[in-house]
Amino acid sequence: MSKTVRDRRELGFFDHLDELRARIIRSVVYVTVGGVLGWTQREWLLAVLRRPADLGAKAVGIEHLPFRVFEPAEGFMIAIQVALVAGLVLAAPLIFWEIWRFIEPALEDNERRYVVLILPAAVVLFLGGIAFCYVVSPRAFAFLFTIDQTLGVDVERTLRPYLWFVIRLMLGFGLAFELPMVLMFLGFIGVVTSRQLVSWWRHAVVIIFAFSAIITPTVDPVNMTILALPMIVLYVLSVGLVHIVQRNKERAEAKAEAEWADREAEIAQQEEGTAVEAGESADSPGVSEKPSQSDRATAQRMTDTDAGEGHREADCSIPPPADETASEDASDDTETQSGPG
Repeated sequence: MSKTVRDRRELGFFDHLDELRARIIRSVVYVTVGGVLGWTQREWLLAVLRRPADLGAKAVGIEHLPFRVFEPAEGFMIAIQVALVAGLVLAAPLIFWEIWRFIEPALEDNERRYVVLILPAAVVLFLGGIAFCYVVSPRAFAFLFTIDQTLGVDVERTLRPYLWFVIRLMLGFGLAFELPMVLMFLGFIGVVTSRQLVSWWRHAVVIIFAFSAIITPTVDPVNMTILALPMIVLYVLSVGLVHIVQRNKERAEAKAEAEWADREAEIAQQEEGTAVEAGESADSPGVSEKPSQSDRATAQRMTDTDAGEGHREADCSIPPPADETASEDASDDTETQSGPG
């Protein structure tokens, strides 16, 4: 049963380590399977990698360009290395998927949305750089072969250095084509703006040529220029992309500020209405409320109690009858006569 993003976000430290180990093991399995497939197609892969040099040789009149190995096991090791590189390329989408699944719980919803949009664009640009290198590299080889012919030497190539030369050149072009993604990210976080990129174009050209000289395997100006020119075009394209990102970010911030201001105004209006109602209640104390039924019953009981006490006081104030008064006077006279005398 697969865990949700929330469940994986609540894992402990050692649980994350177990998950990382499992994903690394799966990635190694992906590369191994891809390497086996690459081994079955090793002859075709070697022909594809040799094609730029063959086309460059034919462009300068060399019909056959031999590739040589100087050790008994060198050809076998080269085939294994080419198969592993092919397996890594084939397994790259699955490896990226494992990386994405591992870091996904640490991202917020908006960050996850941006990654989903940017990652495919970065992959397309990387593959576009490799394809561009594969298309233009025969011209670079033709220039190099022309220099060899002017020196009066036979054009031959050792297979191992040539293959690593081509692979490094393709990887360099692929990384260079990621320039728009890098500048868009810097523009999104506010490090650079489109106006700054326009004002820095001279510095950018110098940095691009320096990067091209470092990333290309040789020091000749042809390969450096072949890599630098598309990077300059990508830099100009990046200025427009950064401007679009910056404008969308400003619109989103303005919209958020407007919504926040409306919310604050609504809260202030509610508080003002509550204060007005409280003031009106304090200014009108004479307004009598309608008595409830329990209040009327209590008042009635108090009235009945007062009436009963009034009756008892009236009974105490009534004079006694005349017969009782006369008998009391006669008894008093008798007592007087029978006294000492």
